[in-house]
Amino acid sequence: RLAVSAATSSFSTFPTARTYEIQLRGIFPATNVLVNNVPILMEPFNELINGQDGTTNGYTYDGSTLSIVIYIRQPMSTSQSFQIQIQLSASISHPLLSQVPTAFVGLLARCQSAKA
Repeated sequence: RLAVSAATSSFSTFPTARTYEIQLRGIFPATNVLVNNVPILMEPFNELINGQDGTTNGYTYDGSTLSIVIYIRQPMSTSQSFQIQIQLSASISHPLLSQVPTAFVGLLARCQSAKA
């Protein structure tokens, strides 16, 4: 569960609403994502690259970085908090993600740094 709090102060050009892109790295894919208890649709990563209408909330999974990317495209009021609930396909304490030094995340990071 992720909570986004309401703004506690403002300034003259402070937006009354905004969109969000939230990235959760180093985890397994989500099976379900809810924003304020409303399910949002999964968008296949390759379709996301080809372009979306940019008006609906959604999420995708980037397997190259083991990341869930949540797109809140419908502007949310900055004066109100909201909740995001993510159900994962496997636990974040799964050995493939957490065992050092052979965790998949560590191996992937080494491959990416060698490629750079």
